[in-house]
Amino acid sequence: MRKVTLIFCLLLLCGCAAETPPPAEEKPAVTPATVVVKKHHYTAKTAEEGVYSCYVGDEIDYMSLLDYKERDLIGATVLMSGDGLSTEEAGTHYVTIAVIDEDGCFSEVTKEIDVRRKIVKPTYQAPTSAWDGAPLTKSAGVINGPSGKESYYNMDMSGVIATAQRGGIEGEYWIREDGVKMYGSYIMCACDVSGTVRNRFDIVQTSLGTGICLDTGGFAASNPWQIDIATDW
Repeated sequence: MRKVTLIFCLLLLCGCAAETPPPAEEKPAVTPATVVVKKHHYTAKTAEEGVYSCYVGDEIDYMSLLDYKERDLIGATVLMSGDGLSTEEAGTHYVTIAVIDEDGCFSEVTKEIDVRRKIVKPTYQAPTSAWDGAPLTKSAGVINGPSGKESYYNMDMSGVIATAQRGGIEGEYWIREDGVKMYGSYIMCACDVSGTVRNRFDIVQTSLGTGICLDTGGFAASNPWQIDIATDW
């Protein structure tokens, strides 16, 4: 009788062990930037969906960077961090925005913010020099200006602009009312940039205003003092 009871108990124990439920499956990790807060219907945007642009000193409505309805975030905690919270300096900055709803659901996204420097288009100003001659014109073709011989040329400036940007020279390309091509507040000029007379990005005085040496040409070999002014003439 004891043997039967013992065998029955062993079988019972084995049966209990067999019925032990398996461990719960681990839920797959969810990328924070794609978490949907169900209660508030909040969906974070990924940084690849666009770059926010503004000017130095602008105030940013950071909540506008998110894809949400205002009523959907009632009761949620929003946390923001990163150098993108300041727009006092030009350049590329980043801001991370995290949202935690009342149930503890968490979502986070990092947005790129391109802070640009405002370019003020100045009106024409006479050169700050003792030179008081006539300015360069299309009809004149060539004159002797405050810094030497002046001529003009009309070419695609995209390569010159790219060179300026790579050199860290901030500005925007535009054409003045009189047809002079500008980079920021400076006249775009081709000069000798070998160091014999001037270097690239030097500031020069011309008959049409203050210029910057962004380009060069074959003329520089024979006359390093010459300035070729970019225009749309």
